[in-house]
Amino acid sequence: MNERDSVEARLDALDAKVSELLSHQRRQAELIDELRPVLRAMTDAGVARLGELEERGYFAFGAELVRVADRVVGAYTDEDVRAFGDAIVGILDTVRHVTQPEVLAVARDAADAARASDRVQARGVLGILGEARDREVQRGIAVALEVLRRVGRGAAGARSRQAGSPLAAMLAPRLAPSPSVSNQPASRRASAPAPRAASPAAASAAPAAAEVLAFVADGEWSRAYAESRAADSGVVGFGDAHWAVVEFARAEHASAGQSPNVRRITTGTGLTTKQLYTLFPRAPGVTIARCAGIPKPVGCL
Repeated sequence: MNERDSVEARLDALDAKVSELLSHQRRQAELIDELRPVLRAMTDAGVARLGELEERGYFAFGAELVRVADRVVGAYTDEDVRAFGDAIVGILDTVRHVTQPEVLAVARDAADAARASDRVQARGVLGILGEARDREVQRGIAVALEVLRRVGRGAAGARSRQAGSPLAAMLAPRLAPSPSVSNQPASRRASAPAPRAASPAAASAAPAAAEVLAFVADGEWSRAYAESRAADSGVVGFGDAHWAVVEFARAEHASAGQSPNVRRITTGTGLTTKQLYTLFPRAPGVTIARCAGIPKPVGCL
C-alpha cells in the first residue's frame, strides 16, 4: 500500500466518524424537540402549582416558621437543648399518656363543662356538701387530690434542687420575697449598693455600678424608671436578682452597641432560661430591655 492509499483510508475512517457524530447529534436534536413540549408542560404545571401554594399561604407560613425558629434559637442555650435531649423520652411518654383516648375523653368533657358554665347554677357550702355525696363527684375529688399531692411532691423536689444551685441566693428575693429587699421603698432600694453579678462572666462583662447607672439610653433612665416599667410588665418583687440582669443588659448594650437577647443574657449571667422566665415571666428579652431603657433585642416582637 502506497502513501496515497494510506491517506485515503484515513480519510474514509474520518468520514465515517464524522457521519456517526452527525447521526448522534441529529438524534439528540430530535429527542430535544420531542421533550420540549413535555418540559414546557411540566414548567407550566410547576408554576401553576407554586402560584396555588402561594395563594393558599404556604410561603407566608414558611416564612413565619423561619421567624419562629429564629426566636427559638435566640431564646434557648446549648444547655437547654442538651437538657431537652436528655428529657425527650420522658416528654414523649407524657405526650403518649396525655393523648390516650380515655384521657382525651376526660379533657373533652371538662372543656364541654367549661363551655356550659353559664348554664350551671352557683352552689353554696351546703350545696357543695350535698353534691359530695355523689359517687362521681367523690371520685373526681379523689383524683384531684392525688394530682395535687403529686404536684406538691414535684414542686418540693424542684425547690430542693434549686436550693443546691449557686444561683439560689440570688434568686431568693424573687422566689421567696424578703421584706428586707422586696418591701423596701423605691427610694431606699435606689440608694442601696449595686448587687453582685450572677456569675464571674457577668462580673467581668459589667462595669462598676456607677458607670452602669451613668449610661442613659433614652435620656430618662433611672432605677425608679426601671421599677415602673417592670411593674407595667407584670414583674412582682423587683429585687437584687432583677437588678443584676438589668445592669448586665445595660452594660452589654453599652459595650456591644446592641441589646442582648435571652440567649446572650443566660450565657453572660449564668442563669438558665427557666430561671430568667421566673424573674421576668412575660417576654423576658423585651421586658429586660424596657427596664434597662435600651432598644428591644433584634428578633423580638
